[in-house]
Amino acid sequence: SPDIFFYCFSLYTYRAYRSIGYCFQRKRYTIHSVYPCSVYHTPCGIWHRIMVGMHNTGISLKNAFMKHLLITGIGGYIGSNLAAFLSTLYKIRGIGYATRFSELRTLLPSSVHLIEGDITDEATMSNAAKGVDVIIHTAGHTSERFCSQYPKEAQRSIVKGSLIAAKVAQTEGTLFIYLSSFAVYSSYQKRSLPLYETDALLPDSAYGKLKAQAEKEIAPYSPLTLRL
Repeated sequence: SPDIFFYCFSLYTYRAYRSIGYCFQRKRYTIHSVYPCSVYHTPCGIWHRIMVGMHNTGISLKNAFMKHLLITGIGGYIGSNLAAFLSTLYKIRGIGYATRFSELRTLLPSSVHLIEGDITDEATMSNAAKGVDVIIHTAGHTSERFCSQYPKEAQRSIVKGSLIAAKVAQTEGTLFIYLSSFAVYSSYQKRSLPLYETDALLPDSAYGKLKAQAEKEIAPYSPLTLRL
């Protein structure tokens, strides 16, 4: 079936990319999310975890090829690399501030549609999400220093932006995938490893607290959440 085929395809590419060392960032995490092993923080590894999460939660993978995906924060590390990795399989739109768009246009295929906009503006997000099948939400400030020094702006970006994206996904009938962070478990406090999704969230950094708050706010919208 298409479900089994695409699951096996994602597993194969995940293993292949690991075996040849295709890593944009060679840091290994031990946070356990939808796949019960530690994975490399690569676009292929992340996409594999999304596929397994969809499989485990009963979300159908049928007709998965050439679907429309909207990636928020496409100018960021994860967003831009996911767009590059997935652009051969899906029709990609990306929304974000245009600070990196000139660079992205040289790195990404011309088929990737870039939209300049603020994800905390609901009308902008609604227009960007028209006709897409999946929203992958990677946008939001990730700097601990920024979150500590500018808490209101960080909350607007991380919490409000996530909530608006989740609401838009529900309105459009779109699958919403939220990329959270291992920082929701803790950043400084020592925890027993490995960590699982059922473990208590004990964020002890400004960034981790905001990501945990965002998870709580969007929970009623039934997102597929990955903690990276």
